Amino acid sequence: MTLNVKGLPSALGSALVAGVAVVAMHYTAMAAVTVTLDGRPLGGGTPASQFVLPLAIGIMVVLAVAGIAVALSPQGPESGEGSAVEPIRVDLFGQERY
Repeated sequence: MTLNVKGLPSALGSALVAGVAVVAMHYTAMAAVTVTLDGRPLGGGTPASQFVLPLAIGIMVVLAVAGIAVALSPQGPESGEGSAVEPIRVDLFGQERY
C-alpha cells in the first residue's frame, strides 16, 4: 500500500478499505463461532488485581528498552556538516524505488 498510494486522499481511502476488510473478516469469523455449555462450573481465572501490575511492568520494560535503543542509536550528520546522505535504493518488482 505504501509503495503504490500517493497523496493523502488516496492513503485515507485505502486505509478505510483495509479497515472495512478487517472488520468484515472479524464479524464473519465471529458469526461462525458456536458455543455450547455443558453444565460444568467455569474456571476461576486470574483476578484483575493480580494481572494489572505484571502487565504495567511489562509495558514499562518494553517502552524503556525501546527508548534506550532510540537514545543510543547513531545520529546522522548535523545540517551543514559533511556530505548529503544518499537515499537507499531498493529494486522491488524490477522497478527502482527510493
